[in-house]
Amino acid sequence: MSTAALVPVFRYADVPPADREWLRAKADDIRSHAYRAVCDYVRIGQALAEARARLRKKRRFRAWVESDLPFGRAYAYKLIKVAAAFGPHVKPDSPTTIAPEALVVLAAAPADVVAYAVEQAADGHRITARDAKHLVVDYHRRGTPTPGESARHRAAVAACDAEERRLLLETVKDSERAVLAVERLGRLARAGAVVTVAAVVDDDDADGDPPPFHVTALLPGGTRAATRRALADALAAVLGEEATRYCPGCKADKLFGEFGENRLKPGGLESRCKVCERARHRDRKRRLKAAKLLKGPP
Repeated sequence: MSTAALVPVFRYADVPPADREWLRAKADDIRSHAYRAVCDYVRIGQALAEARARLRKKRRFRAWVESDLPFGRAYAYKLIKVAAAFGPHVKPDSPTTIAPEALVVLAAAPADVVAYAVEQAADGHRITARDAKHLVVDYHRRGTPTPGESARHRAAVAACDAEERRLLLETVKDSERAVLAVERLGRLARAGAVVTVAAVVDDDDADGDPPPFHVTALLPGGTRAATRRALADALAAVLGEEATRYCPGCKADKLFGEFGENRLKPGGLESRCKVCERARHRDRKRRLKAAKLLKGPP
């Protein structure tokens, strides 16, 4: 079974700079509302199941649904199935990437399909209603996987994880910081976070620094996001563990991510923060221009 599908490519670099942060914030907000909708589906199904148990007779339960609730009895039974299938898996402190509409499709599916969808969502894969239908069709076409197929699937997943680690180590020039980034990604995954990492390759940057990494993590306690020049620093900011250093220009402690890179300096960072460095460069250009005007033409 597979949930692979072609996803349209969207790059924040193609959006005007003034709209990028607004769009990122809206995306985080919408994801949060979608997950709350998933939790509400499960809660409504559990409440309906309790009401059906109390009323005992099916006829009385159906009459109550038709007269007092904003949906029909067919949809009420679907929500009860959603609660039975996903109640153990969907919790307020465990975000999932399963779409609310997909719950209704998967609720009528075999338990193996539900378990597979939950496993895919836990790995950060998005499960839409279309994906859920494909999973059900694929299951009925192939049947229950044999123990050998399950073992091969686990081996393939482990191989993919190892390949992702290898590519990350090759992508980041500093191997120590790459290992640190992998370790922090693992901690976020163990905390049940859904992590999105993007390299903003086309952003305008007056300093000529390397492209920054933007990391968004959907954690049980809420959503955190950070943009830093190094992936390890962005992950540290999301985890709330980013170190600070003193800036003599601001005369204040600032996060490492607020300092530009300079491999010639101790620690590989500028001694002043980016704001102070930009102000210093502007002041130097202004003084050079003034001195040139005072000197006059040759």
